[in-house]
Amino acid sequence: MNDPQMPLPVIYITSKALSKLQAFIGLVPGEISGLGEVEKYGEGDFLVTDLVLFKQDCGPGETELDMDKVTDFQSTAMDKGRDLGKIKLWWHCHGEGFPC
Repeated sequence: MNDPQMPLPVIYITSKALSKLQAFIGLVPGEISGLGEVEKYGEGDFLVTDLVLFKQDCGPGETELDMDKVTDFQSTAMDKGRDLGKIKLWWHCHGEGFPC
């Protein structure tokens, strides 16, 4: 249960991640989703630093990421020294006219 005295965390997003999000959303008229890197920011807040888009099947109310592409990303990222522990975000957008 949430403590009413404790402030809720604030989610910040870097300009790089926001630009990617806007570009990804502009690619399709409907649902779209992906993963993202998140870091702790200040006292109890979070910062979204990067977003990743994968091949996916999208329907009118759902998305399904291609798990082979996600696995390929993880393998390549580890080889390049990327910290996979920062991948803590699943993001999605419902499409034109709907907020993400």
